[in-house]
Amino acid sequence: MAANLGLAFKMGLAKKLDRDSEEKNAKLKRIQALNDRKREWLFQSYMTGSADRKKSVKARASMIKQAVTDGFSKESATLLEASGELGDHLSRISKLKEKGEYNRERVKAMDKLVINTLKRRPKEEQIAALKYIAQGNLNYEDESEFQDEFINAIFSANPDSLQKATEIYSDVMSSGGGGLDFGPTGLSTRVLGDYSATMRAQIDKAIAQNVAGYLSKANLVQQGDSYSWTGADAGAAQDIVREMAAEVEKRYYDPAETGDWKSVIGIMAENIGKQANVPNLKVSDYKVSTLPDFVPPTSNPNILPPPPLDSGAEPDDEEDDETILDNNFLD
Repeated sequence: MAANLGLAFKMGLAKKLDRDSEEKNAKLKRIQALNDRKREWLFQSYMTGSADRKKSVKARASMIKQAVTDGFSKESATLLEASGELGDHLSRISKLKEKGEYNRERVKAMDKLVINTLKRRPKEEQIAALKYIAQGNLNYEDESEFQDEFINAIFSANPDSLQKATEIYSDVMSSGGGGLDFGPTGLSTRVLGDYSATMRAQIDKAIAQNVAGYLSKANLVQQGDSYSWTGADAGAAQDIVREMAAEVEKRYYDPAETGDWKSVIGIMAENIGKQANVPNLKVSDYKVSTLPDFVPPTSNPNILPPPPLDSGAEPDDEEDDETILDNNFLD
């Protein structure tokens, strides 16, 4: 009896071990199947992304090549591409070419400004940018090295290979293929074009019309598309308009002026109007100011104000007093 019980126990234990083994093997097969599907997904996703990044790199390299042809250095073109601004610059140059207004010297001037913005960046950004420029390949060769390592890991029988392949995949995806994280320079593409004669005439007209009512004895006369001044203050009026026009042109060529560069006309005209309300202030003494909180001078120091009236008795009363005093003296 005892022998039978012992045999039954051994047989039961053997069956349990077999079941455990079967369950373990089934679990391992399920894990293996999941891992195989993950390897397949990683491989397909990586290779598809790699093809897309190759196309992207090719397009970006083509933009840089065009920028160099247009007058940018490869260094500044690479930085503009990294900041996402190169497309706008190339579009602006293309439009200038269509209108026959393309000026290579203006592009070279912008090129220097782009490089100068790098000097104002934090040290770590400067180092990263210079390294990126020095590689000259948009960092795609780095991904090619990753790709070899990735493929080896994907098809490796090493138990840790899937984890390694996943890490490589994550690194490549998070870096976008090894590009440079470089913020915008903030330089306006406007300055790639010249301040044309047509633009200058339009600005002169706008200035003249804005200040015409503030220049006392200066009369604005229109002759076709041109304007001139007559009257006693004509010379002073012309000087004011010329100085205002120079300020507007300076703003046009300022690449940091990314807003409405013509809005300064309104500010300057308003400040001329403030001075027009100052008693005895000559037009020749008006100041051209771009300050929104401009305070005009109080008056012309060469003109003396009238003397103040006596705050005492009225003139008639004073005359009567003098008569009384004279009469008393005579008495």
